Amino acid sequence: MRNIDVDLVLLQEVDRNSDRTYHTDEVDKISQIFPDYAWSFACNYNVKFIPVPFTKPMGKVISGQMTIGKYKPIVSKRYALPGEFPWPKNLFMPDRCFVFWKLKTLNGKE
Repeated sequence: MRNIDVDLVLLQEVDRNSDRTYHTDEVDKISQIFPDYAWSFACNYNVKFIPVPFTKPMGKVISGQMTIGKYKPIVSKRYALPGEFPWPKNLFMPDRCFVFWKLKTLNGKE
């Protein structure tokens, strides 16, 4: 594997035990690529069955956002955003969210 040197990686649609990724824990696989980095995962999609596309339904999906950083955060927190959908659409839509990381700078500030 080649050497990867980045400060921050922001990913979305990272799956954990989803049918669409053949039950691969992508969080685990990705964190192994960055063994010395801090990371957090914020789930925003946890649906037992997605019936679309009709010819090949997605099935079960557990997915979210993954933040990976060279420096360990002081705070890592998931914040929910409003996203009201009418029934039955709300059964299949992801929850809107973002992840907040607070880091120390080299001069000791945050």
